[in-house]
Amino acid sequence: MNNFMKRSVVFAVDCWRLIMNVKYNPLRFIPDPVMQTYFMLVLFIMWSAFFGMVVMYHMGFMGYDIVTSIWVHVSILIPIA
Repeated sequence: MNNFMKRSVVFAVDCWRLIMNVKYNPLRFIPDPVMQTYFMLVLFIMWSAFFGMVVMYHMGFMGYDIVTSIWVHVSILIPIA
């Protein structure tokens, strides 16, 4: 059981790094950090809109506002970047 937990944690950390850390994901080949940040934000907005549409369709949240959600998330992420 202990080995399973250890492998699960390592897998989760590796997946997180592959997606979110520019030292490990495919964007590391872009030499300019500003362009890396730009592409991460563009991908983030694209996926936020996609998942917002999925939520609207499957859960019936017709009052869900994708634009407001993107603005809230970007206002949090831009100071971090």
